[in-house]
Amino acid sequence: MSPRGVAIRDVHERLFEAADRLLERDGPAGLTSRAVTSEAHTATGLLFRHFIDFDAFLAAFVIDRMQRFHGSAGGWVNRAGTASVTENLTDVALSLLPAATRLFEVAHARPSLMNRLMETHHAAAGAGLEEIERAITGYLDAEKSLGRVRADADTASVALALAASVHEMSIRHLPHDAKVREGIRRVVNALATPILA
Repeated sequence: MSPRGVAIRDVHERLFEAADRLLERDGPAGLTSRAVTSEAHTATGLLFRHFIDFDAFLAAFVIDRMQRFHGSAGGWVNRAGTASVTENLTDVALSLLPAATRLFEVAHARPSLMNRLMETHHAAAGAGLEEIERAITGYLDAEKSLGRVRADADTASVALALAASVHEMSIRHLPHDAKVREGIRRVVNALATPILA
């Protein structure tokens, strides 16, 4: 709790939600401390009562949003047995792309933030990527148990390759570009076709 009785997590989330809206509306250039507190309808100094500087705020924001997205990945296993394996993997990859691109843009718009993330949050980011790989592997293993993926398929390697491909595509900053999305579909087809039962 803060000295005034407001839960710190609530303050953080209010500021993070304001950053989400600014990022969606104005892109990384719109993320300033003044813009965030204005969008959150809070006093300008509130952000700095909770974070040592604006890079600390952005680092916490990026990691929080990564973890939130990764947490939703566990539900992918429920896709097993629905649609086709290729369609499901394509949907998963395309759902990853916009979030990955947005967070990449924030991190790379400020070199100082990139350094902060590498110094203080590298382990958390790495764990998040591993969680994505585990979620894709879990989905493919569920399909394997249904007989839709070959019993000898190396599902962990397919998951690693797919996650790495999405990461590479996110660097292009074009989550809605038809060529990038078509590239994801080609990657999925190349990875999924050999393992289909």
